[in-house]
Amino acid sequence: MLLLKVRPPLHPNDLHARLRAALYYYAHHKPHQGIKGAAPANCMTARPGLHQCYSPARVYEKKSDDKLFDIAYLDPDRLLPVLIPKAA
Repeated sequence: MLLLKVRPPLHPNDLHARLRAALYYYAHHKPHQGIKGAAPANCMTARPGLHQCYSPARVYEKKSDDKLFDIAYLDPDRLLPVLIPKAA
């Protein structure tokens, strides 16, 4: 028997609050590839006439290229990846 979690529908006010939070994150914090890592809000607040987007400094940009994990595969077709932590 398949056990699924059934959640009651959201109240319109709760749905509105969640959508508002998601849109805020999308517009102000999520880097977008098409505008060189900037968020859409950064482009909207750029000086008029210049239409330049600035990309804010991100935490991951200051990290070194050292990866924390190696990727190994359990099968020859490379369909089942496994992360192996690197020694510090």
